[in-house]
Formats: sequence, structure tokens, C-alpha cells
Amino acid sequence: RTHSPARPFPPVDTRHCRCPLTATATYTMYKLSLSLAAIVLSEHASAHNLNLRGALRGAASSYSSDVNGTSLSLGDGSTPLNEYGFLMTHDSATGYLNSRRRLSEVEGTATEQVGGVVNDWAITQSTGFGGQLGCGARAFDVRPYQKDDGSIIMHHGDVKVDHSFTEAIQEVIDWANSNTDELVLLYLSHFDGASTCETDVKAAMATLGVHVAACSELSGLTVDGAMTLGALSGGGRVLATDGCVAENYDSSITCYKNPFSVEKFQKTEGGDKGANGDVQFLGFDTCYGDDMTTRNSMYAYLDTVAAMTPSSDGTLNMAQGHWQSDSYSVTAGTLSGSSLLKDEESSQLNSVLASDKVAGYAHLNLLEVDNVCDGGLELLAAIRARA
Repeated sequence: RTHSPARPFPPVDTRHCRCPLTATATYTMYKLSLSLAAIVLSEHASAHNLNLRGALRGAASSYSSDVNGTSLSLGDGSTPLNEYGFLMTHDSATGYLNSRRRLSEVEGTATEQVGGVVNDWAITQSTGFGGQLGCGARAFDVRPYQKDDGSIIMHHGDVKVDHSFTEAIQEVIDWANSNTDELVLLYLSHFDGASTCETDVKAAMATLGVHVAACSELSGLTVDGAMTLGALSGGGRVLATDGCVAENYDSSITCYKNPFSVEKFQKTEGGDKGANGDVQFLGFDTCYGDDMTTRNSMYAYLDTVAAMTPSSDGTLNMAQGHWQSDSYSVTAGTLSGSSLLKDEESSQLNSVLASDKVAGYAHLNLLEVDNVCDGGLELLAAIRARA
């Protein structure tokens, strides 16, 4: 694991967790979690808004739809749309934040406004929409935000992604028009900012020629039907939905878990004493250490979602194959010199899903992941091999 020298905390060696922390360190971590929760989980980061237009657009060129000779064709078009597997990217727009960060590092202009703790735990993708498509994404989690001047950007909570919404969607359109045998889904949700956001987003989509389906249109909709509904003038197939997704969110599926009690260290920084007179040691399990507790909780969650019978009304069903965040996990991850992208890499979650898990799922519709460019094409191949 590589750790940025700019990180404000020295990394804790978490390769062999449970990771021991003294009572003082644990109490400090507890106090730090309160401030990080306010910043990251509420994602109050308007000062971190980034202008990412122009040269930072993700490449929207045509990519090969073949992995090691395995066809990635859509398969049987008569399959109900909510029973067909799509690889979806979580908080897709945050890839533009990472593009700005990487550019600033190359140019030697990196600052806390394009990096730091907030973006470590806000950025879920490594590149923009076009790049994500090249890495295997076929569905996007798009969260529009309308600024006071009427322009539409995107957001991850209060972290604004100051990249044009229409430019991002145009990348998808360009890619789809070069890959006419593919269907791309856009899940629009979490409209924020000006009160006209949702209305103006739909107007922008109409101008771009992308159909935004009402939930009633999904009832009985097959893949072929969705291809027809999402037909573009340039030959591609892109279909958007305004909601219509069961997200199956489970906040407990975090990369870092505290198997002990932190609250008892609130009152005294010294903490309790052990039987031998030394301070008591606490620790945390991680999604990439020797202990399998956190990974097993993820696998159990995905097994549960994959056993769900698809909804008869056509509602799409999401399985969140990525690590969630809470105040404890953000703090522990920061102390470990990690981030959402690094957590996925270190846990090899995308790779494990592709090689060991996906084939056994009875039902799989929208498999949402972080860091799709880490093994996404292999994961897409595994998803489509189920058909």
C-alpha cells in the first residue's frame, strides 16, 4: 500500500489487524471521528468545489467489449430489465474530482482543495464517465445539483462536483453512439440545490435526446424494450430513470469495524486500566487485514440481496458492492493512510466478486461498485456470463 506524504496522520500498519491502539490513541480517534463525521458524512465541503471543465473531461472513445476473448454482448433481449445484470458505478461523478487531483499532482499544484481528508472519503471513482465506461461501467449513479445561476453540476452529499452535468452525459452519449450494441442506464436521484433542479435536469436530458423513464414505464420492460426506449439519434442506447431503484442500503457494511467499546473512553483520555496495570488495548478489523469479519459481512449482505425476488412492478434492484462509511470507519481509514479508492484496492473487492461470488448469485440487477477501473471489465464479464 502506498501512502501520500501529504496525509495529516501517520499511517497505522493495518496489515495484521486487529490493530492495537492504546486507550489514549483510541480516545483521540473517537474525538477526531466527531469532526470527520461532520465534514465527511454530512459532506459539508462547499469550499472544496472544483472547476473541472474542459481538458478534464473523461475520454469518451470506443473501447473493446471483449475480455480475454469473452463476449460482453447483452444476451437475451427478452430478459426483464430488472433481472438483467448491469455494472454500476457508485457516486459516479466523483471521478471528476479524482481527475483534478491527479492533474494537480502531475503539475505540482496539489492543495488541500483538491485532496485531503474530505476527498479521500468522497471520491469513489478514478476517472470521468467516459473512462468508467471503458472500465466496464454500464450504469451510473448520477446526483445532479443546480447552482444559484441555474447551471447544473453534480454532487456527493455536500461535496460539489463542479463539472457540467450535460458534458458528463454527453460523454455517455458519445460512447454509446460508438458502441451501438450496448445499453447504458443513468439512475438520476438526490436532486439538490435550486428548487428547479429536477425539472431542469429533465429538460436538459430531453435536449440531449435521452429519455427519462417514469417508474410506470419499467413495469414489464425487457432489455429489448429498454434498448428501444433508450434509442439515440446517433444509434446508441441510453436510458435514464428518475428514481425507480430499490437501493438496499446497509450502513453497517464498512471497511473498518471496532469490535470493542469506544464510548467508555469519552470521559477520561487515559482510559481504563488492564489487569496488569497497563492501558487497555483496543483495535479495529479491516476489510484487507487477516481477519475476515468485515469481508464476510459484505458477502453476507450481497448474498441476501441476490436472493431477493425481482419486483413485479419493474423497480430496479441495487446491490451495493462497495464499502460504506461512518465516523469510526473514516477515522480508522484516515489513521491507516487509506481512502475509499484504496480500501477497494486493498480488499480486492471487485476482483473477488468477479472471480468467486457473482456466478453464484440467483438474481443480480444493478451491482454498484467503487473504483470500477480496478477490475471492472473482468467483473462485467462475470456478470454477463451468468446469463
